[in-house]
Amino acid sequence: MTEDKIQQCSTAIGIANQIWHKEYGQTMLVDRSVTDALEACHVSNKFNQSKWPSSSLNIMFQNKSYHEVTISKGNHSDIIQTAWDFVNHTGDMRAKEYLAALCVEWGPDEKGIPQWMDDVIMYTMQTPLGLVFGNLPSEAGEDEIREGMTTFVNHQEYNEETINFMDTTLMALKVINYSAIPHFAPTKITKWDKKEWRSAKKTYKVRGKKSLFRVVYLPKVVRDYQAKKGQKKTGPLKNGRVGHLRSLRSNYFVNKQGEDVLIPPIPDINGRYPKIIYKVKKPKPLAA
Repeated sequence: MTEDKIQQCSTAIGIANQIWHKEYGQTMLVDRSVTDALEACHVSNKFNQSKWPSSSLNIMFQNKSYHEVTISKGNHSDIIQTAWDFVNHTGDMRAKEYLAALCVEWGPDEKGIPQWMDDVIMYTMQTPLGLVFGNLPSEAGEDEIREGMTTFVNHQEYNEETINFMDTTLMALKVINYSAIPHFAPTKITKWDKKEWRSAKKTYKVRGKKSLFRVVYLPKVVRDYQAKKGQKKTGPLKNGRVGHLRSLRSNYFVNKQGEDVLIPPIPDINGRYPKIIYKVKKPKPLAA
């Protein structure tokens, strides 16, 4: 794929994702305590196995080391068709040209299977370098993202900023998995909740008037629930412990099969969570 074609396709992904979000999206606000904990959590399941609260989410982080990201899940053909109908109505010929180029690239693979029949996760990220667009298979997991998400940016420079884009996308998917666990479901904030609404708008610089979903880490009701169950309280460990987000798929879990669970990280004796260190390899050059 030529560099010009990469530019066209990445722009088309951005157009399609933004239109899909306008049609089906919600805004999710993520407290710093959530990202602090999830930085020390592995995700064992694939990201399409958890229930998303919406087909598209504009995720805003209190921790500003993560970029604002719009992330969507759906079928290739549905997303592109929605975008095509919109730009066809508006008469945006340049956008139609980009979408057509993307459809060609997403044509049948080497086995003749149409790729537009696949499900996909798309993302559009607001960064100091401008908008960054990308997509990945919906069945991807944490390991696949870390190994494969090295060529998604619409400029070909591979540097620390590129890795930061990957960190944001992976964190957004972790948050979606976390919020799918019933006990940690996000709190809905409507414009009638004036105090919460004003606080959220001020903290996260929210635009628009739609309802908001706020994700917090281990709410008080969950701690009470755990205490009633008589679970042994784990004290601080010398070096802490990495947490896990898991989906129980094994036949061993007869009554809980299919449920998502969080095994939270444990801070070290200084109150700091352990950090998961990734070794990201430089991608191979793209074929012309």
